[in-house]
Amino acid sequence: MTKNVCGAVLLVIALILAPFSLIASVFLLAVAGALNFPKTLPGLIGTEAGVVAVTYYVRGGGLNIVSTTPPTAIQANQVFKQTALISMADADTQALFTHNWGLDASAPQFFEPEILEYALLTTTGGTYQSGLTFDVTNTNVVKVNKLNFLGTGGSFIVSVRRPHSLGQ
Repeated sequence: MTKNVCGAVLLVIALILAPFSLIASVFLLAVAGALNFPKTLPGLIGTEAGVVAVTYYVRGGGLNIVSTTPPTAIQANQVFKQTALISMADADTQALFTHNWGLDASAPQFFEPEILEYALLTTTGGTYQSGLTFDVTNTNVVKVNKLNFLGTGGSFIVSVRRPHSLGQ
C-alpha cells in the first residue's frame, strides 16, 4: 500500500513539475539559439537542415515555365536552353537540375549539355564563391555539387544548353 501511495505521490509531483521543466527547456533552447550555439535545436535547423530549392525558368517554343517542377520530356524538347535558380544552405552538397532532354549515351563523353553558372549578389553585400562542380553522367539530370563549409551557401543561376540546337 505504501508503495502505491509513494508511486502516486511521485506521479503527481512529476505531472506538476513537467510543464515547468518544458518551459525551462524551451527557454534554454531559445537563449542558446539567440547566442548562436550551433549544436542546439535552433542552430541545427539553421545550419544543418538546409533545404535545396531548384526553381526552373524555361521559355521558348510556346512555353513559359516558372516552377519547382522540371519540364516534362515533351516540354523540354521544345527548347534549347533551360535555366534554374538554385538555393543551397552551407551544409547542402548537391542539387539536381532535371532537364529531361534524354541525351544520347555519348553526351557525357562530350561534356554535354553545356553548363553556364553564376552567383547572385546577396542583399547583405557578402561575397560568394560557389566551388561548384557538375556531373553530367546522367543524360536527363545534371548533378550540381557544392562544397559544404561555412559560407558556401547561397543562390546561383545555372543554365544548360542542349547540344546540336539552334542556340549553339
